[in-house]
Amino acid sequence: MHHDLVSGRRLELDGLSGLVCRKGRVHGIATPFHDFAYACLKPHMGGGIAGLF
Repeated sequence: MHHDLVSGRRLELDGLSGLVCRKGRVHGIATPFHDFAYACLKPHMGGGIAGLF
């Protein structure tokens, strides 16, 4: 995802950390790292400005 983020491409965030978050909620398992990562990267899911970082 880092390469996609810095290149301004769409992220596979929903299929990776998003899936872990959803499955965790369904099964009552805390996923604090993935919840945090998802929240931080969600604004960039659709791609954006290359060279952001």
